[in-house]
Amino acid sequence: MEDPRLEALLDHFSYNPYVLREGYPSPISYADLLHIDDWNVRLILHPNPDPKFIPGTLEEAVGYIRSLKRSHIDYSGLIDSGVAVSAESLGEKNPYVVSDS
Repeated sequence: MEDPRLEALLDHFSYNPYVLREGYPSPISYADLLHIDDWNVRLILHPNPDPKFIPGTLEEAVGYIRSLKRSHIDYSGLIDSGVAVSAESLGEKNPYVVSDS
């Protein structure tokens, strides 16, 4: 069975998310995939959106899932399973927040 961390990283790789690598936020790299067993690497994702935005039809769902991936939102419980961390939990270390300075 494939490592859920590798599966998650592969799933999000093309969207260029950030990862928490050995405790430091960094852009995802190919090395993260190669060293999945050696490094402590987790995706940094935004939490799930408000449930009222969840689509009601299958056609809407396809676009919804694509938009969640582009937004790096946890659409499959990766934060709860420990494979990813919430960007909001990083405070000032949140790499998705652009500072004004």
